[in-house]
Amino acid sequence: MKIAYGKYYDKVLGAWLGKSLGGIVGAPFEAHKIKGDVRTENAWPAKIFPNDDLDIQVVWMELMEERGPIFDKNLLAGYWRERCWYNFAEYGYFLYNEQRGIHPPYSGAFNNRFYSECMGCPIRSEIWSVVNPGDPERAAKLAADDGSLDHTGNSVQAERFWAAAGAIAFTERDLKIVLDKAARFARGTAVHEIKRYAEELYAETRGDVGRAWQDMVRKYGHRDGSKVEFNTAATLYALYAGGGDFKRTVVTAVNFGWDCDCTAATAGALLGILNGAGSMLADWMQKMGDRLNCDVNVRHKSDLLTVFAADTCKIGLEYDIVSGKNRIQNAPAETCAEVRAKIAARAPAPKLTAEAVYCGKPALYAGRASEVRLVVKSSLPKQNVRVEFSREPEILLNVPDRMTVELDKEIGIDLKISLSPQAKILWDRNLIRVSITAREETLAYTFGLAGAKVWRIYGPYFEAWNMDESAECKFRNKNLISHPVFVEGQHHVLSHNFINLDREYLDESLLIKEDIERERPMLFQNAENRITSADICGFTGECAYYLTREIVSRRPEPAEFSFGSSVPLKAWLNGGNLVRNEKHNTWFPRDNARQIELGAPMRLVVKLASNQDFFEFSDNFITYKTDKSRGVSYLLDCTGTKLPQLPH
Repeated sequence: MKIAYGKYYDKVLGAWLGKSLGGIVGAPFEAHKIKGDVRTENAWPAKIFPNDDLDIQVVWMELMEERGPIFDKNLLAGYWRERCWYNFAEYGYFLYNEQRGIHPPYSGAFNNRFYSECMGCPIRSEIWSVVNPGDPERAAKLAADDGSLDHTGNSVQAERFWAAAGAIAFTERDLKIVLDKAARFARGTAVHEIKRYAEELYAETRGDVGRAWQDMVRKYGHRDGSKVEFNTAATLYALYAGGGDFKRTVVTAVNFGWDCDCTAATAGALLGILNGAGSMLADWMQKMGDRLNCDVNVRHKSDLLTVFAADTCKIGLEYDIVSGKNRIQNAPAETCAEVRAKIAARAPAPKLTAEAVYCGKPALYAGRASEVRLVVKSSLPKQNVRVEFSREPEILLNVPDRMTVELDKEIGIDLKISLSPQAKILWDRNLIRVSITAREETLAYTFGLAGAKVWRIYGPYFEAWNMDESAECKFRNKNLISHPVFVEGQHHVLSHNFINLDREYLDESLLIKEDIERERPMLFQNAENRITSADICGFTGECAYYLTREIVSRRPEPAEFSFGSSVPLKAWLNGGNLVRNEKHNTWFPRDNARQIELGAPMRLVVKLASNQDFFEFSDNFITYKTDKSRGVSYLLDCTGTKLPQLPH
């Protein structure tokens, strides 16, 4: 699996050109869940925008330039926070977790219910292909580490698949063989089935995008245009239908809609590797220009694409030399000398590492301990290591703040972490800092727990008959007591309850001011923002609940307060009406948004009127600030819940 350096460079440049061109053409149609009618002659857009598909990979390039091609996923997370402002959707949930000390792989899975299997990580697979030509195993491994920052499941598997495909394409010329060989990296996953489906769909429809679009929507359609299943199928179909023709492939991807800047860019990049930079089309190339167009805090922000490709090749060559694989042949002498000098100047790999492994969700609760194992690894000879802990005052540990352990390669320190009984507030962010000192090295490591949201929940409340039709029960009244089936028009009460958003099931004017103990509220602690009816209690059916909590903030700040709900709701804040929505929605975390000011304590009361057996609800605080110099989540981590007294 050898490749000449000149050919390697041409394919790397082809990857970045194909990625850029595909993303540019697809961008105006992103999130259009519409079967398109774009043609090759009218596909070029009026304006070119930066694209996260490429920009995040430039951040990874700079990490490897500065730190070397061997690194861990925590370093990826650190560079994102330093240089990449993208903080929306799944990126925002990743940063939100990172800020709370919840690192990958937990950062991609925890509290990321809506976005965890979207397109944000499959779109950045190419960097792992181009620095590992002919080595799909390592490309797929690095892609999995990368994907775990902000995704899980099928998204990570898709990034593995595309990274492996790109690495294979450096030494294999036939597209079908490339995809077939890459499929083994998705064996046993939904991505493997998607690849088989797309190939069979193309064989059946032979490029009829209209028919293929309909079948694909039936199979993988989703209300969220960025879900990975549909978009992976669309990318594969476009590659099969394009037959190696760059424009036809890109336009086919665009005409499937959904996340088509991503699908077109991924397909374009793979063709660029297969066919090299010389296969790119002169008219589109002239319109695009010859430079990167990044919107993140990187040195390469507007570099010539030729320069960026050359720098990419140096990273690939460095790993090739360090690993001893010698896949890249006949590199120029001056390039080899430059890379070897960089290798010699690299700082040695750290001898100590640490990782928090959570037993359950990475969350802190009131009244019960959370279990965490701190795994410390060392490449030093067997010796005593000093471990020091510091944490926020409200947090208790079951180990001394300072301890000495004997360490030989690896040791696990089991921690039970709990909230002090004297704590008045359970904050969203709870950090624990660890200093690990051996004879030759000190490691500073921080991990954390998300503070559970502490709710008091009233209910379930429901009506046994339809009070909107009759104030008096027709099967149980002073004149009649009967099984409902024998009363005309009452058969439906056997299998339904009744509910009205505007009917008061308790004293709402009192509840918006204070708790009502006679209603015996349930105390419920939720580690994530999203709550389902199944989380609350075992009741099934139409009903109403009231949820209350006392919210505090570490600092004053304007914020968006949003409520995702699949059922009608009302919300009151400090006694005033905040939200009313009678519609039946599917759950999305940023619905029902209102602008508020954080600072003073706030009492939140939410009424959910569910006409379903199952519902979903969430609340979020989102900042209006954007700092493009670094990565800070749009989700605020400065709030907490004032702890209530346990009900008698």
